[in-house]
Amino acid sequence: MPIPPDNRAPGDNGHVTDHNNIADELTAITAGAALLAPLASPALTGAPTAPTPAAADSTAKIATTAFVAGATAYSLRIFAV
Repeated sequence: MPIPPDNRAPGDNGHVTDHNNIADELTAITAGAALLAPLASPALTGAPTAPTPAAADSTAKIATTAFVAGATAYSLRIFAV
């Protein structure tokens, strides 16, 4: 069964391939996929990891347990006076 033509222009979000350079298209897809994080990355399997923010950081960064433990210990010292 032949593949129907894709009449969208290259660069159009819906453009898949022109079916003439499929090897080039697959090479481009493979190269793009190589830039993604590996699925078996230690940061993505088991217990996820994240950098611990600075003690006074009040941004929307992920609060690791180390950050929370440090902030809690600091608060207990401040209010224990």
